[in-house]
Amino acid sequence: MDFSKINLSLDLTEAHETLTKFLNSSLETFYGTYAAYLGGDFANLCRRKIGRMGPNLNLWRCALSVRHAIEQDERLAGIKGIYVLANEYDALPNYFLESPENIGGPEIDWRDTAVGRTFEAFWTTTISLGSEGNIRRVFITGISPFSLSSLDKLSIWTRNLTFYRDVAGLCGLTYSDLEDALKEIYKDPEAYNGFLSELTNIFNGYHFCECETVETVYDTETCLEYLQRLIERKTPEARDLENSEVSEQSTLI
Repeated sequence: MDFSKINLSLDLTEAHETLTKFLNSSLETFYGTYAAYLGGDFANLCRRKIGRMGPNLNLWRCALSVRHAIEQDERLAGIKGIYVLANEYDALPNYFLESPENIGGPEIDWRDTAVGRTFEAFWTTTISLGSEGNIRRVFITGISPFSLSSLDKLSIWTRNLTFYRDVAGLCGLTYSDLEDALKEIYKDPEAYNGFLSELTNIFNGYHFCECETVETVYDTETCLEYLQRLIERKTPEARDLENSEVSEQSTLI
C-alpha cells in the first residue's frame, strides 16, 4: 500500500470515501495476485470478501481466508502468513495537519472523523491480526516520531529500523544497482560511465545509518526517472526532473 498515491480532499466525507476505496483496492490487488490459492475465482473473492462494513473487517476476512488456505493447501506449506508493506504512512495525517487551509482556522482532530476512525480501525485490526499470528510482519516507511506515538499499541512488537546498518541500503539505490542498469541500456563503457558519473554527482550522498559509516545511496525516484529517459533515448534533465524530490541546490548531502 502506498499512501502517497491517495488524492485526498479537505472535504472529510470525500476523504473518507477515497481512503476506503484505496484500502479496499489494495485488498483487491492481493486477491488478484493470489486468487489461485484462495479459491481461484477473483471476482467471487472480491464479491464475498470485500463488503460494505469497512476495510478493517475486509482485512480480517482476507487474513482468515489466507490462514484457511495455508492449512488446506500443500503448496503453501512453507508460508507463514501475510506480510503488510505500507509506504508513506504519514501521508494521510500530514495532509490534514499541514494543509494551508487549516492554518489559522478551527482545530480539527481528524482522528475523530470518519476518515480518521477508518484509518485507525484498519491499523488496529492489523495489530490484532499480527498478535494472533495471521499477519507475520508489517513494514512501514514514512512514519515520523510524532506518528509513532499514535501507534503505541504496536510498541510490544515493533522495531524502528531507520538507522540500522543492515537495512541502510533499502532506502535508496546503490552504485552497483545503477551500474548494472546502465550496462543493460548501453554496451559502450564510455557511455554508461559518463551517465553514472552524472548520477553520482547529483543524486548520491544519502546516508541512513546513525554513528556508523555505510555506503551512501542514490535517490530512487529521481534515478529511475533519469534511467527511463535514457531508455526512451531522450536527454535526461538531471537537475530538473519532473518527479524529482531533490532540491535544485543539492548535490551531495
